[in-house]
Amino acid sequence: MVKRTAATALSALTGIGGHFLNGRADRAQLFLALFFLWPVVLIVALAVSRDGERIGVGGWTVGLIVLGFVATWLSSLVISFRDAGAAAPPKPPAGIAARFSALVLSLVVFGLLYYVAAMAISFAPVATGLWWRGESEVGDRAAEVRHSLSRENFWQYLYFGGMSGDDGELPAPPPGDGYLVGRIAFDERPAAGVSLDLTLNRKFRTPTLTTDDDGLFTLRLPPGDWFINRLRTTAWTGRPSQGEFVLSSERDAPLPELGGYHRRGVVGDQQGWPVTVTAQPVTNPLQFAIRQEVALEWPRGERPRVSLADATVKWRPYPEAAAYAVSIYEVERHAGGWTSREIATRQLRDATQLPLGSFKSTSGAKDREYAVHIAAFAADGRFLSETQRDAHFVLVDGVRIVDEDSAAQRLRAVEREFAARGASPARRLEHRKRLAAVEVLIDDGLLAEAERLLAKVDRTAAPGTKEALLGYLRARQGRCAEAKELFERAESAGGKACVADSWRAVCSGEQSERR
Repeated sequence: MVKRTAATALSALTGIGGHFLNGRADRAQLFLALFFLWPVVLIVALAVSRDGERIGVGGWTVGLIVLGFVATWLSSLVISFRDAGAAAPPKPPAGIAARFSALVLSLVVFGLLYYVAAMAISFAPVATGLWWRGESEVGDRAAEVRHSLSRENFWQYLYFGGMSGDDGELPAPPPGDGYLVGRIAFDERPAAGVSLDLTLNRKFRTPTLTTDDDGLFTLRLPPGDWFINRLRTTAWTGRPSQGEFVLSSERDAPLPELGGYHRRGVVGDQQGWPVTVTAQPVTNPLQFAIRQEVALEWPRGERPRVSLADATVKWRPYPEAAAYAVSIYEVERHAGGWTSREIATRQLRDATQLPLGSFKSTSGAKDREYAVHIAAFAADGRFLSETQRDAHFVLVDGVRIVDEDSAAQRLRAVEREFAARGASPARRLEHRKRLAAVEVLIDDGLLAEAERLLAKVDRTAAPGTKEALLGYLRARQGRCAEAKELFERAESAGGKACVADSWRAVCSGEQSERR
């Protein structure tokens, strides 16, 4: 009985150790191969997960993989127990040294197995080109996939401005006697056990902080004025077992200041969220809230193929929501992922569906792909929640969605967002936004609107940029002589980079004009 207990315990601990103790190296090799099978299955599952959709704990794919791994482990235990009590078992390793060697070898081999499994989860996004929101964030996406295998995962970002590039190598901020305190609530109750870190003043990144039973996190800093550039959460021990959740802050701009589309991040050159750190304990902490995501009913699944007239974006009514912002993105796929560009936005009051046919359209290529994002707002315009992932669909009837108001709307949104947050952007920044909007309007064939917006750009814009876009506009209007002259003036003022080759090609016949 002692031998059976030892063999079963070794297999329970390492998966294969009991077979070495029983002298059954053949069984150890068999179960080692079976254990290595499941990381391979996980890699394949991630590889066939289209559009980078997350594979969660509740998903049938991961459920089957976990079930297979547990079944292999239990089978190893049962066979180890049976072989140890066989009437004429194979001769086991002799002596203490041999038994110790069997234990060490099995631990090393099984440790290698777990390392391979972890690497498989970490690097599968690199191998399969998983992309999130059209931006390549392989490192963060890999970490998110790792965390998604735990119920406590809560991977959220809030950007407040001033960020430029990766903050992974930034040092910790200096310690001090001041208090920076924030409070995170869920369903109006404290959210305990939320793990997070902050990026401060564009040059510091805090160690991991965790909210206490009152939902508070506290950071000690030197007293003075600070800027929060980004808050990131990674885990939440009190997370409910069902549902997806969205983190928001008191800095989220309300609906009227956004012109339709809710942006978490701050657009422009702001330094971040200004906070004053004092040596006195804080009585009014920074406020954050966790809420359920907006539940989308259509589109769902693997990029449904529809015609413009027959499809309707639908979502479930959100508690307390009186208005929704529905944004449509045009998606371009390329090697390793996809990028997107917002082309249309609608604000809806007391409605939970929007026919695609309500958007303006023009002729275009078949099988053009789009994505949908929905944000929910309270009656006073306060942001409540949004969809966690942009849902995709494909138009098959050879049309392209356009919206002549979207570019000007984005411009107004940026300007109002600056005003709402107390910022004073430079006039050159305003012109950059106008010029970007003009290019979108010209691309969409909305030439009169583009000309009106371009007239608002004065000589304080970047040298040559206005002339270059005006040349593009004239080319699209068929006034090629004027376009050529404007392109030459643009290059003289700002260099050849001002004029895109595709703009020149409009008059040279290399690119067909889109109407």
